[in-house]
Amino acid sequence: ELGSDSSSYVAPRSELESKLCLIFAEVLGLDLGSVGIRDDFFKMGGDSIVSIQVVSRIRQRVDLGNNVCSVKDIFTYRTIEKLYDNVVSKHLESNTTNSSSITSEQGMLSGEVTLLPIQEWFFENDFTTPSHFNQSFLVKVASTLDIDILQKAVDVLVNYHDAFRLRYDGDRQYYDDKAAALPIQTLDVSTLSEAELHEVLTLWQSSFDLTTGPLYSIGYIHGFSDKSSRIFFALHHLIVDAVSWRILTEDLRDLYSKAADPSSFGPKGTSYRQWVEAIRSYASINKEESSYWDNVTSDISGSNKILESIFTSTSVDSSSASTSYSSLSLTKTLTNKLLKESNKAYNTEINDLLLSALGLALNEVLGSLVNHITLEGHGREEEIGKQSSLHLDLSRTIGWFTTMYPVRLEVGRDVDNGTVDLASTIKYTKELLRQVPNKGIGFGSIIGYQDHLLPKVSFNYLGQLDQTAQSNNNANTWSITEEASGIQVSPNNHDRNIININGAITQNVLSFSIASKLNNDITSKLAEVLKDKLEEVVNHSSSLQRTYLTVSDVGNITTQEYLDKLQEQKEVEAVYLANSLQQGFIYHYLNQGDVDDAYLVQVIWEYQSKLDIDVLKQAWKLAQRKYPSLRLRFSWDEELLQIIDKEGVVDFRYVDLSAITDATVQEGQIKQIQEADRLERYKLEEGNLFRLHIIKQRDELYTCIFSSHHAILDGWSNPILLNFVHNAYTKLSKGEELSYIDTVEDQSYKGAQKYLQDYREENSKYWQDYINKIEEKDDLSILITSNKKGLRLNNYKQVEDHKAATLSIKDSLYDKLKTLSKEEGITLNAILQYVWHKVLKVYGSSNSNSSNNQTITTVVGTTVSGRNIPVSNIEHSVGLYINTLPLIVEHNTSEDTTTTIVDAIKKLQSDVTEINTRSNTSLAKLQKDGTRLFDTLFVFENYPVPTENKETNEEGTKQSLSIYFKQAIERLDYPLSVIAYEGNNSLTFSINYAGELFTEETIKQLLSTAKTILTQIGEVENSLSKDTKEQTLTYLSTQEQHKLLINYNNTQAPFPHNKTIQQLFEEQAERTPDNVAIIYNNIRL
Repeated sequence: ELGSDSSSYVAPRSELESKLCLIFAEVLGLDLGSVGIRDDFFKMGGDSIVSIQVVSRIRQRVDLGNNVCSVKDIFTYRTIEKLYDNVVSKHLESNTTNSSSITSEQGMLSGEVTLLPIQEWFFENDFTTPSHFNQSFLVKVASTLDIDILQKAVDVLVNYHDAFRLRYDGDRQYYDDKAAALPIQTLDVSTLSEAELHEVLTLWQSSFDLTTGPLYSIGYIHGFSDKSSRIFFALHHLIVDAVSWRILTEDLRDLYSKAADPSSFGPKGTSYRQWVEAIRSYASINKEESSYWDNVTSDISGSNKILESIFTSTSVDSSSASTSYSSLSLTKTLTNKLLKESNKAYNTEINDLLLSALGLALNEVLGSLVNHITLEGHGREEEIGKQSSLHLDLSRTIGWFTTMYPVRLEVGRDVDNGTVDLASTIKYTKELLRQVPNKGIGFGSIIGYQDHLLPKVSFNYLGQLDQTAQSNNNANTWSITEEASGIQVSPNNHDRNIININGAITQNVLSFSIASKLNNDITSKLAEVLKDKLEEVVNHSSSLQRTYLTVSDVGNITTQEYLDKLQEQKEVEAVYLANSLQQGFIYHYLNQGDVDDAYLVQVIWEYQSKLDIDVLKQAWKLAQRKYPSLRLRFSWDEELLQIIDKEGVVDFRYVDLSAITDATVQEGQIKQIQEADRLERYKLEEGNLFRLHIIKQRDELYTCIFSSHHAILDGWSNPILLNFVHNAYTKLSKGEELSYIDTVEDQSYKGAQKYLQDYREENSKYWQDYINKIEEKDDLSILITSNKKGLRLNNYKQVEDHKAATLSIKDSLYDKLKTLSKEEGITLNAILQYVWHKVLKVYGSSNSNSSNNQTITTVVGTTVSGRNIPVSNIEHSVGLYINTLPLIVEHNTSEDTTTTIVDAIKKLQSDVTEINTRSNTSLAKLQKDGTRLFDTLFVFENYPVPTENKETNEEGTKQSLSIYFKQAIERLDYPLSVIAYEGNNSLTFSINYAGELFTEETIKQLLSTAKTILTQIGEVENSLSKDTKEQTLTYLSTQEQHKLLINYNNTQAPFPHNKTIQQLFEEQAERTPDNVAIIYNNIRL
């Protein structure tokens, strides 16, 4: 699922969201107030490094606790709207803070610190001048500073961050708690040349000592012609990384602005030492990750050999350590496109595009389709702590957290002609990076940075180094600059790479520097080609007017080739596995969707008021935009999938019958339209799975026929949908502006489908054990008409003659059942389901029903809401959530059973609740051989009721809509089903049945039995009868007992003396032509 593509600004809904929007704008370098709650973080130019800054500022400025928002949350939710709804609001509801749970060390730290893998790599390289392996940078300040306040601020900064006190005894690392803050160095550059400044800055960072210290230098530089100043930072790389630059800059700025008040710092976050331990724990827990890395590293030697052969053949002296340099930069325009426009098309991050360009460039320069690189990452993956129950916060911790891991870049090819294809390369690279476990955090700790397992091409993108300067153009702005800051690494230090590529965005320009052991011509060519490929990638991606999903966007549930086919004709918003009931509908559609109209649902109502047809159509368009389920189509060539298209078409048909004055003729025409609508089959693969007929009868009377395929809506959804449409219609017709709630998309549907997809196997063992309880179940063959004897109901899947019979429960019996329901805490649904199981026990049992004759088992397909899953606002969502699953009831037939009627109903209710909790399973998988587990369905409809929009204006004239619901029609493919619901102070118990299988008399008998049982249950509401045992139930009314015992046994009749036996035989054959006439030695005629 992608973030918002909305080009319109959507304002914050609260003060808290305003703060979040401000933070997003600041770190992204955007105009303050320009970020709306639906703007996608990554499509505005965000990246993984910037996300760390976002989290840090949220934790600092928003009073939510230190562990409420994580980098993973930024990646998952992408917009402030989703971040607030899924993270912030849940925290506010819980009314708790998590600051106390942060894994941290406070005070002045001392003692041993195990090396991180990246630090081990440093010592293993055995550099010639290990003390001069630094990172340095300059921070531009728009004005001059007070040197005394600055010194005090530096003292507080150094005391706060423990990394300044790290020392090394060989490769042993420890905190030196006696190390004191150093005085800052000062320099007036008003008379210095650039070369002289460069020399001074190099000198300032050339005297570090790993054993005794110091390992940092901070200086203040003034005398610039524009009255600005610079702060110089240099730290040995063992204690700092690029993310730390930003932390140091922000912390020193904040301290200086507050006169070096140490209380401005809150508690420390996770220490570097604790992070090292978290990495060690990760390595021990995730040893299986090694198989992934073994696969990636299996052919690295081939890529390295290509580079080494080029190095050997082009270098005058292959043993020489000389380095050639080149650089490249994009224009500000292209850089802005990269940040703000290029990530929308393929839902990419910036690194996806940069590495796509690099793969294309290496292919052209080195001539290999596959090239391995060592990718550097920031390494601050806090989420890994959860495996060890740690709550990590590295957002304000300085240190060298960098990770390195191998990546296999491959150029994509056009499937038709085999040429290099830009789109395929971008998709491949994106998916390659998504497959890397936890951003490569485990490679160093699980595999190790062994020389033969690391590619000889290194790539490091440092992100945007000067966002703050862009967003706050005032005298208090402190921004990291691109200005030279002296020699950071001694020329005597050489790593084992052949090509090192480092890049960043400064002053709105993306630049890369290339340091290479290849000759100058090849190094220059690589820079030239890389620039060309970057421009191609940026221009291609930013020029596309639509989005394209890749497999990671859809949870890797299908192949990229198939996903591309699904997107050929329509832009797709999301793809999920078809849920359990949708799968059943797809199977039905494929088997007999063209021969019956099962699962086509019609709801018919009247508008008894004037109607603006254009406004109503607009309201339905808004509904389709709001509810993803109204934009569904399905596919099943590889997997059974539901596809949410970006745009949908409302099939809205207006028919004017007002010229017909005869109401009877009008009703006949409407009936024809309704019947024709049922005959118009939906095509699941094409979408457009709902339609409306608006039929005008006169100015203040319209009939609406709303039909839909059950695959997109359930009974709970219909009133939610219709309420939205009619509320939107009211506002639109009155010229009112639609609210935020009216326009925001129903995210609950997507969230629910993803949850169902991710946890589809969670309850598999429960269901397997549950259905194993079915040895033999109710057999209703005794009820089937004589001409269909021998037919098996569990294989009957096409009802030809849809019929229904209804039992209405009202007056005193209804009141008694309601009273019992309230007093005993049992639902009417449970009572009616209990009754139906008892009916099946009577008519569906036989002597062989169970291996022991003390128990009879009945199985009914019960429909559950499917909304009992942890998804916010699911109760207001529109879509197909319900599921039909087997409810098994075991009836104890022993005469000495002590189970009461109330206890039996409570047990059934508990079982239904358990089924609803575990409803995320596929009925098709439970019915492995395709044979149904049950022959009858039970549906209790307790959906929200749609409301009417009745308002009057100042003159008392009725406005908006007056609605009268007439009927709902849904046909199932089960031969026998019960539809029950409560309304108008009564219960309706309706049996829908296949008229070709069951006679009307048979169904009436079932209803009569049901009423007899209900009547006895109603008597239980009397407190004296609540201990009534199940065994006391009778299943025949007084009249039926009389008929059975008296009438049916009164067989005496006058003998027809005037007829022969042959004539009597013929008359009987005419009356019952299908009955058995003769039985002889098991032969029936």
